[in-house]
Amino acid sequence: MVKDGKTDQRRFSTNFLTSPYVDGITRHSESTHIDCRHLDFLRLQLITPATPLYTASAEEAALMAPFPDPFWGFCWPGSYALCRFLLANPDVVRGKLVLDFAAGCGIASIVALHVGASASIANDIDSWACTASLINAAANLPASTLATSFHVYDGNLVGAPLSSVHDATMSAAHPQLTSSSSSSPSDWVVLAGDVCYEEPLATDVIAWLHALAAQGVHVLLGDPGRQFLPHARLHPVASYELPPSIADGNFGLSPTGAVWTLLPTSHLQKQK
Repeated sequence: MVKDGKTDQRRFSTNFLTSPYVDGITRHSESTHIDCRHLDFLRLQLITPATPLYTASAEEAALMAPFPDPFWGFCWPGSYALCRFLLANPDVVRGKLVLDFAAGCGIASIVALHVGASASIANDIDSWACTASLINAAANLPASTLATSFHVYDGNLVGAPLSSVHDATMSAAHPQLTSSSSSSPSDWVVLAGDVCYEEPLATDVIAWLHALAAQGVHVLLGDPGRQFLPHARLHPVASYELPPSIADGNFGLSPTGAVWTLLPTSHLQKQK
């Protein structure tokens, strides 16, 4: 069951783009570029070495900032890899409805629209991440695309069937879309970056993503090779060297970010 969230475009200003949220994010981050020639057309609000919060201890950060752990303040390796993959393979999302699960700063949603997705939903249970995604989308997308095709949703979708995902996100964002006309699994691409950093979250999320893949949803998983990444029923499709700013925040885990597709059991049986 989907836990309640907000997605209606008209409600962004009251639920996410409030002064405390916007001021909190812009005060503790900076508008900057990623040090990668493939993505340097983007400008994002990120926490960098130039911001005091970057080197603050947990105790100091709690006193400095009005938000919990700011996962939205970084471009993580898995999301970086997903963005590189989409830029190299735009047909994967062209004309599709894209769900950017655990969106963080929203970069994958933004790139998906940049390469031709019909709509994208940045989904994160942290409302601060939804605000950051909106700020970043406004800085990088045409006004018409921002108004009609970019959406945020702060409900918990883990475990929800595709029909519930559609009803919770796209119905409110696009009232003209009905369940019968737009909830076909082949219409959807799910992007999941950096979701395997701890148990039992990784287990629950991967099980849900496999359930969506079994319905025919195209699921792409981005990760630098964390210990809870389950390699069973995953097919590697791409690997990208991380730029210095992202590699430095990866704590030496891996110099690369990789992209996998999730394979349904039936596909594996055919391969045997």
